[in-house]
Amino acid sequence: MKRNYRIITIIIAVFTAMILLASCKAATPDPQQPDSVQIPEDIPPMPEEVKYASAALQAKLTEKLASPDPIESYAWSMIEKNIRDQWQLSEVIFTDAEITLLECTDRFSDFYEDKEIGAYALEYRIKPEDQEKIILAGGMEIDDDGWLLDTVSMGHPWIITEEQEDAVSPISWVYPMGEGRGVALTTLDMLMNRDLERSINIDRLAILSVEQSISYYDGQIVFQIPKIYPYHDAWVIDIIASAEDENYSFDLEFSEDKLWENDGYCFASISDIDYNILFMSITIQKPESGQVIFGIDLSPYIKDNDAIDAIDIIENRL
Repeated sequence: MKRNYRIITIIIAVFTAMILLASCKAATPDPQQPDSVQIPEDIPPMPEEVKYASAALQAKLTEKLASPDPIESYAWSMIEKNIRDQWQLSEVIFTDAEITLLECTDRFSDFYEDKEIGAYALEYRIKPEDQEKIILAGGMEIDDDGWLLDTVSMGHPWIITEEQEDAVSPISWVYPMGEGRGVALTTLDMLMNRDLERSINIDRLAILSVEQSISYYDGQIVFQIPKIYPYHDAWVIDIIASAEDENYSFDLEFSEDKLWENDGYCFASISDIDYNILFMSITIQKPESGQVIFGIDLSPYIKDNDAIDAIDIIENRL
């Protein structure tokens, strides 16, 4: 009887050892097939492979993007983005890039009371390894030396900056709306969009936009109220004139139903008289912020009009 107990005991011991051995083996990770890989947080991800630029151009871009000049660095970030976009479109590798013009063309000290706005004209070109792969669209050009120019149907880009306490910061880049005061109008439009998103009052910018849009052609003064301005019914605009001791006033085509059909343009027919006073009064009146009043002397616009091309605006009126 005791012999049978010993046999049973041995069997139980062996069976228990087998279970423990199997359990230990299951708990040990297989180095060939890990259940999961834990990556330490302090190890940065692998950089994306650069496919769009040669090694020489990669080195040049790295150097230029690290420029201490914030405007130059920003310009090169635009160029680098254009190279990437072109590669995605044409799958062509670029071997070189260069800036041919980076110049401040306009400074606006009256847009804000505490900072100055700058506009820098930028022109550059990039060299494709195989120009036959380039898909030319929207006014793009390749010069005689095989460089892809930055020219598009909208012209060349401008970098818009703000300068405050000797610190210059790029804000964005824009394509100006035409010649003359197109840079100012486009910059104001961009700033109004930005400030609206930040819940900053844009009354001053909106009035300056009206002033920048003033033009004169064949007896008509033309100006544009910015469509982005959210208070369309807050505008009160009058044109006052005098000549030879007589006062004149002019009816403006400024009705709400027609204004935005005309893309915000307003018109005033001016008689062919030698005025000694020709003045526009602009008032923005909002219940929560009171009145903002601004006056503009219109005489210089009639004598030397270079604001915008008003001919198409007038001839295509609704």
